[in-house]
Amino acid sequence: MRRPQWNADLSRMEAPGMKKICSVISAVSVAVIWSGAARGETLEQAWTTALAVDQRIAASSDQIQAAECTTSAAVRSRVPSIKNTTGYTSLTDSPSFAFGGMGVTILDQDFVASATMAQVPIYTGGAISSAVNAASAQANATRHNHRKTILDVKLEVAIAYTTVLRAQKAVETAQANEESLRAHEKVIRTLLERGQVPQNDLLAAEVALADAVQKGLQAQNALAISRANYNRLAGRMLHEPVDLAELSLSPMAGQLEPLIQRALATRPELNVLACQAEALRHQAESTSAATRPHVGAQGGYVFFESPAVDPNSYGAVMLNLEWKPFDGGVTRSKSNSILHNANSVSRMRQNLQSVVRFEVQNAWLTEQETRKRIDVTSKAISQAEENLRAAKIRFQNGAAINTEVLDAETLRTKSYDNYYNAIYDAVLATFKLQRAVGTL
Repeated sequence: MRRPQWNADLSRMEAPGMKKICSVISAVSVAVIWSGAARGETLEQAWTTALAVDQRIAASSDQIQAAECTTSAAVRSRVPSIKNTTGYTSLTDSPSFAFGGMGVTILDQDFVASATMAQVPIYTGGAISSAVNAASAQANATRHNHRKTILDVKLEVAIAYTTVLRAQKAVETAQANEESLRAHEKVIRTLLERGQVPQNDLLAAEVALADAVQKGLQAQNALAISRANYNRLAGRMLHEPVDLAELSLSPMAGQLEPLIQRALATRPELNVLACQAEALRHQAESTSAATRPHVGAQGGYVFFESPAVDPNSYGAVMLNLEWKPFDGGVTRSKSNSILHNANSVSRMRQNLQSVVRFEVQNAWLTEQETRKRIDVTSKAISQAEENLRAAKIRFQNGAAINTEVLDAETLRTKSYDNYYNAIYDAVLATFKLQRAVGTL
């Protein structure tokens, strides 16, 4: 088992033997590197890879493009449109006009009529502008949701990345535990051959070794699963080799209240709800415009293919006024329904604000706790190493029983597990705090 040694400037760490323990811990910056210089894929590279292949990111990008198209369509409703209508008509009789006792044919029995008209809205009671504002607000909501998806993916990758590193240390710890117990078993066998220990000591050592082997197999399996999950997020084959660089523990985040205020301003979930509420209010305004006067203009060309019509083509200009001042309250009810939905979204946002406050405080407290655990668990390693060394000496001198050595080995292994868990818990706590603030 190899434990990092912390140097004074914390710019690097060496990997001495277990008996050479240094517990100089910094609460500001920690680098966890046990094999010399950092190597392998970095977390930044992992993020870049995952964001490029994750289908959730691609899906949210498509949603942004869809929302932008909807906004464009709303804006273009102000632009004049051109419409052509052409039809063939067959009548039972030719229409005529009685004049001075004579019938004057107006149209042939069969004729073709075509009209090409340009239409432009002049006044819609705010329907178009409100629709544009609603679409724009909804587009902003999809952009904030895209940002939320990015944060979620980055945190998921950071957790998977850290889980691999943690699993690797668990395997190393389990292997060191197994090697130590094998060495102790050999000592027991030698002492048993000399008649210095009872047979029961050998049985106890063998049981402890079997347990260590089992835990080693479990650690190997956990490592394989963590690597497969990491490869999944990176868009690779699950069985591909994984070589990751170690992580550095960044400086602590600072005071709690500024972090909470920053989270309330930057969390995309809050911005999504704010934009959705705004979009609904604009939709309600656009719906209300249905009972207001609408003015539009039309102009174009009309053609009749009939010998009875002279001339066959005409230019036409029309000014339209459409007004439905009363529709039995249908429009008002629809508008009020949308406004109630907007109020509901606003209340959900208010509730989410309290959730965000709690999440930031919880993450901040967790970061504080994990940083303190690093120092405590590092000191415990030194104590556990010394306890094991003393137990072995006392056992070989006949002053201690075998169980004391096995218990000391168990405590030593647990102290290493606690130490590495404290380090990676601290790393994850920082990532989770950044996610809670919205700055990951």
